[in-house]
Amino acid sequence: MCVTISQTVEPVVKRVTVTIEDDVYDYLEKRAADETRTVPNLLAHLAAMAMKESQESQDQQTRDNQTKP
Repeated sequence: MCVTISQTVEPVVKRVTVTIEDDVYDYLEKRAADETRTVPNLLAHLAAMAMKESQESQDQQTRDNQTKP
């Protein structure tokens, strides 16, 4: 007899607290509304996008350095 046990691994989510200026918050609130998001969701989205762009830039630099004579 063979028994298979599978587990679903939930992603770990971290919570952070930030302090921002009123004008920045007002901008984020408007942009979040324009994108049908909450401000926290917008901030999480922007952080993920910044991380992705940074990783892509680093990957490109690595490729460029590997092709230099």
